[in-house]
Amino acid sequence: MAHAFGNDARCAKSPDDWTSEQLEAYNIAIREQNQSIFFDGALPDYHGPAGFIQYENRIQGLDPDSLSLMKHLDLLEDTRDEGGPDTGDLVEFVATLVRTLGYETEDALVQTYKAVPLVICGAPTPATADACLLDTNTKTIQLLIHEDKTHVKPYNEEAALVAQAIGAFQKNNRRRVDDMLLEPLNLQVIPGIIMLGSLPKFYKIPITAELDRCVRHGEWPTVKTTVLRHTPRLPGSTNSGMRTLDNREFLLRCFEGFKRYVLHPEQS
Repeated sequence: MAHAFGNDARCAKSPDDWTSEQLEAYNIAIREQNQSIFFDGALPDYHGPAGFIQYENRIQGLDPDSLSLMKHLDLLEDTRDEGGPDTGDLVEFVATLVRTLGYETEDALVQTYKAVPLVICGAPTPATADACLLDTNTKTIQLLIHEDKTHVKPYNEEAALVAQAIGAFQKNNRRRVDDMLLEPLNLQVIPGIIMLGSLPKFYKIPITAELDRCVRHGEWPTVKTTVLRHTPRLPGSTNSGMRTLDNREFLLRCFEGFKRYVLHPEQS
């Protein structure tokens, strides 16, 4: 039996305007997983610059990578104390962080403010990813990073991330078909990260050709899409984000654990 859409849920909305209503309309659910299940075991060790987990604040003689991360983190936390992080500060911090942690490789490039339009109900709608990881060989998107903007406007950051993932799937398949003369993908699990200041949540977002088709035509998918989410359980205060060393090393290990799902998607 067809699902009854409301008119508002049917209309062509840009990803930033998606809400829980659109997730329900396209039969999409989000399920929390604990650390051991989401990361398939214990978190790996941190392999980034040592100074970033040895010193809470900048000191004389700090290694260049740690110094860069601390400067970006200081700027991000300063603006947060003033009433909310500036989007540019957050994007610069997280882009620098994932580059330093090895997400950017010979075949992968971190980009910021990447256009990821979404075709919904027959109409293209504009959207921009705050940051993403691009495969430089295929020009396909391998990771989406999104800022939680609920501190500045009414907003559903998870619905926006899922909508961007559908747009990324559409864009990736256009690359495959038009540029590489390959068959379109039937399934891609797109990793995503939502940043609230320096505090991340991690997502595995399975996008199927059937879900894509239904979004394009405003139809109800009979098969439910389940997005997996992990919210790190911090050793210290959640309000501190990466400001304190105990939280910082733990969250960096989460980024280390998530990296394999980005660079080796067959493990998702």
